[in-house]
Amino acid sequence: MPNKLLEAKSYKTNLNLLISTVEDEGSFVVSLFGSVNPSFKAVNPAPLPLDVAKQVLFQTASTYGDDRNIAKDIVDKVYFAGLNENIDNSDENRKRVGIGYGDRIINCPTINFGRAVFKFSSDTAKVYQMHYKAKMGNLKWLTTKWGGAGHTDDLYPVFGMPFRYPEKYLNREREISNEMINILASLIRTG
Repeated sequence: MPNKLLEAKSYKTNLNLLISTVEDEGSFVVSLFGSVNPSFKAVNPAPLPLDVAKQVLFQTASTYGDDRNIAKDIVDKVYFAGLNENIDNSDENRKRVGIGYGDRIINCPTINFGRAVFKFSSDTAKVYQMHYKAKMGNLKWLTTKWGGAGHTDDLYPVFGMPFRYPEKYLNREREISNEMINILASLIRTG
């Protein structure tokens, strides 16, 4: 359905579009499965061996999203390359499952939407992507200690929260907020 709207140019075609993604869109959702799988509890999760993490992500990636077939070796290579199965790194394993899940259900559709807007209006639309990875200071809403920069983490600096509530944020978070606000202001002013 969205592609039909895009093909018909049923949207403003002379635009600058900024899509925003974060490192780990999925860990907050995966943590909701903690009652079913204790390895994904937000607090005090059970150990998660690498082989189990790979299996969970592959099953999840195959179940959710569109009908594309996912090759297990590609999932392993993209999300688990460099991890050693002989070392207990449960938090990193959980994080990788969350990142993979988030890519499948949130990041990839967002990026594909941006690509489609550009494809169907390449002469009038400019598409930019902001990818946010900074995770520091206090845990924010919809994040876990073991996950990466999560869903909505990019919104706090964009809306200046580190300046509004300085006691809850680090100096580096204020620097990032200032940088992001300046980048967005420049995009709005100059395209």
